[in-house]
Amino acid sequence: MNDLAQCDAIRELITERKIQRLHSRYAQLCDSGYPAQEIADLFTENGIWEARPQGAQYIGRQQIRDHFASADASYPWALHLNVPLQIDVAPNGQSACGSWYLLMPCTDATTGTLASAWLAGRYDNDFVSTDDGWKYSHLRITFGLMTPHLNDWSSDRFDLLTRLNASGPSGRPDDSRHPHQINNSH
Repeated sequence: MNDLAQCDAIRELITERKIQRLHSRYAQLCDSGYPAQEIADLFTENGIWEARPQGAQYIGRQQIRDHFASADASYPWALHLNVPLQIDVAPNGQSACGSWYLLMPCTDATTGTLASAWLAGRYDNDFVSTDDGWKYSHLRITFGLMTPHLNDWSSDRFDLLTRLNASGPSGRPDDSRHPHQINNSH
C-alpha cells in the first residue's frame, strides 16, 4: 500500500470513528432524558428524523427539537443498545451512510400506563460533514419489535438487586460474608 492509499485509509477510519461517536452520543442523550436541543443539534439544519413503520417524520431542527421535548414523557427510561453493522464513507469524504441494530429495553408510557417494553429495530442513517463536525442528514429507525415485556419492571427496575442486598451476597439471609472470602483464622 502506498503512502497516499495509507493516508486515505487512515482518513476513512477517523471518519468512521467520528460517525460512530455521533451515533453513540445520540443514544447517550436519549438515555439521559432526551434533552431536545442537544439532540436537535446532532442534525443538519434541514435534517430528518424518521421512524418506520409508524410513518413519523420530523424535518428540520425545530421539528426534531419539538418531537424530543415530549419523548421523556413517552419513554421515561430507555437504554439504547446499538450494534454497529457498517459505515460507508463516500469517496469525497464529505458524506456517509451507516447502519446499526437497536435493542431497547424501556418503560413505555405512550398508552397512559407505565409498562415495561422492548423495542428493537435497525438504524439506516445518512451523515454529512459540516463546519461543526459530522451531523445526521437523515436518521431512519425501522422498528421490527415494539412489545410489552412479560414481567413488568416499570415499578421496580432494581428488584433483583434489592432482593440480593437484603439476603446477603450468597443469597441466604443469614450470610454476610462474601462467597469468595477466605477464612484466615487458622
